[in-house]
Amino acid sequence: MLKTILRKSLRKIGLDLHKYRPIPDKFGQLKDLNINTILDIGANVGQFATEIRSKLPNAQIYSFEPLKECFEALETSFGADPK
Repeated sequence: MLKTILRKSLRKIGLDLHKYRPIPDKFGQLKDLNINTILDIGANVGQFATEIRSKLPNAQIYSFEPLKECFEALETSFGADPK
């Protein structure tokens, strides 16, 4: 009841009320699996590679991207990364 009243009051001034739900660490459990090779198919500009590199710093990442513009951005971001 109080939540409904508060939500309606906030909406009048352009705000909304939502319960905070933290995003779980979706790659944290990979550290325990001794994974040392990652295939990133459709790598785009490297969003997944960036995130997985932070979780598995010693893994070899093979990124594949067919679009020239995205590949060039990926190459710029990871060109100095030996793995």
